Amino acid sequence: MGNGFTVDYDGLRTFGQGLANLRGEFSAGEDAISPLLATLSDGGLRSALKSFVDNWSDERRKLDADLDRAAGFAVEAAAVYDRTDTTMGSSYRSAP
Repeated sequence: MGNGFTVDYDGLRTFGQGLANLRGEFSAGEDAISPLLATLSDGGLRSALKSFVDNWSDERRKLDADLDRAAGFAVEAAAVYDRTDTTMGSSYRSAP
């Protein structure tokens, strides 16, 4: 059993929380480009930027969902590793 691996539970939980915080950063706040669209006189540039904003909004939603899912996996993995170690440690200590 000594050839296993070590999991840093706190580090894994912190990583999960960091992913959740990053997701929050992506989903918080208003789009910085949209207010500028009205100030552009060039219709082609305005159209290109509008298309970018629309596509970025769609991709940002996907990214938000992926980050949320990854954060949940990391936090749950830390809990499962911790629970497994605790259970196995108790079993070893109580074994004859």
